[in-house]
Amino acid sequence: MIETKDIALAVFGGSVGLASVLVVFIGFLVAHAEALPSTTPDKIQTRYKKAAKWGLAPTAAAVLEALACYGWFFCQHPALLYFWSVGFVVLAVGFLIYAIVAIAMI
Repeated sequence: MIETKDIALAVFGGSVGLASVLVVFIGFLVAHAEALPSTTPDKIQTRYKKAAKWGLAPTAAAVLEALACYGWFFCQHPALLYFWSVGFVVLAVGFLIYAIVAIAMI
């Protein structure tokens, strides 16, 4: 049987990894929006910036998830166990929804 601490470590790594991917993606969106020619309509530039801003929500969720795992390493409180075990599923689904919506927005 896999120990809970091993699962927590995997969730911690996955959360930090998702947050990192999101930060890079947000950076690409902002850089692309700023690199558009000045003749580009504001509506297009706004779409890129809005997609980047919405990326902060799943990034914040990933950081909170990682913090819950980190806190659980030091005090194995059942509330933290519940938060990171259920939270990771919510985070993964949220990441998927954001990816689909962000690509559709652009």
